[in-house]
Amino acid sequence: MKKGNSIQGNLIPLSFFLWLISFNLGLLFLLSENALAQSENTSSNIFGYYEGEFMPGNNLTLILHFQKSDDGETAGNILLFQGDSKIQDDPLSDIQFDGKQLNFSIETKNTPFKGVLSGDGQQISGEFQFPDNSVHAVLVTRVEKPSKGYTSGEEKRGDVLTQQYSVSQLQTDFNFLREHLEQTHPQLYLYTSKDEFDRFFDSTYATIQHEMTGEEFFRLIAPVIEKVHCCHTGIRPSKAYGERMKQSPAFLPLDIQFVDGKAYVITDYGQYLSVEKGIQVVSINGQPFKEILNRLMSSIPADGHNKTAKLFETNTNFSRVYSLYIGRFAQFQLECLQADDKKVTCTVPAFTGDELEVAEKKFHTDRFPGGALPLSLNINAMSSTAILKISGFWAPNPDDYIAFLQNSFDEIRSKNIRHLIIDVRSNKGGHPFFGAELLSYLAKSDFIYFEQPEEQPEIAPLYHPWPVKENAFNGDVYVLMNGGCLSTTGHFLSLVRYHKLGTLIGEESGGSFYCNDGSIQLTLPETGIQLNLPGVTFQTAVSGFKKGEPLLPDHKIAPTLDDLLNGKDAVMEYTLRLIKN
Repeated sequence: MKKGNSIQGNLIPLSFFLWLISFNLGLLFLLSENALAQSENTSSNIFGYYEGEFMPGNNLTLILHFQKSDDGETAGNILLFQGDSKIQDDPLSDIQFDGKQLNFSIETKNTPFKGVLSGDGQQISGEFQFPDNSVHAVLVTRVEKPSKGYTSGEEKRGDVLTQQYSVSQLQTDFNFLREHLEQTHPQLYLYTSKDEFDRFFDSTYATIQHEMTGEEFFRLIAPVIEKVHCCHTGIRPSKAYGERMKQSPAFLPLDIQFVDGKAYVITDYGQYLSVEKGIQVVSINGQPFKEILNRLMSSIPADGHNKTAKLFETNTNFSRVYSLYIGRFAQFQLECLQADDKKVTCTVPAFTGDELEVAEKKFHTDRFPGGALPLSLNINAMSSTAILKISGFWAPNPDDYIAFLQNSFDEIRSKNIRHLIIDVRSNKGGHPFFGAELLSYLAKSDFIYFEQPEEQPEIAPLYHPWPVKENAFNGDVYVLMNGGCLSTTGHFLSLVRYHKLGTLIGEESGGSFYCNDGSIQLTLPETGIQLNLPGVTFQTAVSGFKKGEPLLPDHKIAPTLDDLLNGKDAVMEYTLRLIKN
């Protein structure tokens, strides 16, 4: 979940621009297919920069940039500055332009825009609809180059993968990172004392003795970020790096997952005859997997000392996290262990980022759910069981989310369903209003969602009793969870546990009753590495929870190697057996 922070002050509606930033490291943004229908002549009319004041009186500068992408279509980007600090930098999707009408969406913020380009092509006017359903006017004027955040040629010259940064440049970025962490993060010293952090800062800084590439510096500072022990405090490479990696052969063409501390090949994206499905991988390019896992665990951010969130990220995104935190290679030599303990060696060529994404979508459709809403309902009248899947607490149109829940629970009641399974596995969070709305169909009495920080105007209802719905469910509730349950989903689970609203089944949650957010996005001035930096701590209205303690299920069920290889959902099957028995 996201909300305003001390830097933003009273910029209440602005907080909704910052919901749902996902630092799912390595994932690349794609343009919507809707943009492919635009003609060359029509699209070119919109190309260029547009700049203007946003939400007057709040010292905000809004910049829109439209350009031709490498495939000849229209790409776009939005930047938002408060003073000289960049607080937003996101791609635009679903760009639709017919020469006058202009529509697009900020997918990462679930914020659509509808507007027009003036007849002389010099101004764009229109409105953003924020996730809280509020509407905010936009008027930006075409400029040759924006007053903020502009670098000639958009990116620094040279190959971003090999460009070397001087010691002075790297020290500048490190000091920038340290200064903003120390000045802004609300719980920097919750798990690491100030003395220990100072020593870690100093010792890391002391290792900057020679030139480095951007990715080498990224790997140097990743353990610094991890030491904050906050899943909302994260870094990702520069935008130029991300674009370059789409065409760079650097990714292992295998889906590797950890089971009981050992690594196994679950899917062979390249269909190589030498790679056996289910084989254990002992090392990659001579590096033992124990060392690889230790490096990943010391680099991937997570709340507190939680390990399931890090394993979730690794198991669902191994090729990308390996490239980010371990290294890029044109080919990979794997030492493997067969079932009979015989060691074999396999060599596979690297995939480009684009090739990897195509393969992931082909073999893992569950990781790329379709539909306008991250919700689905399936009812089995014979077993009197309903399964409500909640993949995210967000929606392009909040009314659609609210209506879906209302219609779902109306149907559940009309069919006299006695058992409700709510599947929030892999739900990385979203807007707390949606979490509260779902709870209102499960609670037995009015409840309060947040108790900290002090009441904030933009989410004031969450600090007061939230009424239970008239058609609230009164049967047995089972909630499925795993390490991918972060932020708002952790809040939701903590309230389910505290109010005894259902049985929790699965693996330890990645999030719990508190998190740090209200984030701003900063860019390290030399390398362009992007930093997501929280400014506020949010805590649900519960007792009996301690920061750093795990939020555990009532029934711990984790998939086995056979489950993964055979596509078996062990957690769901266990829950259905529990209901039947």
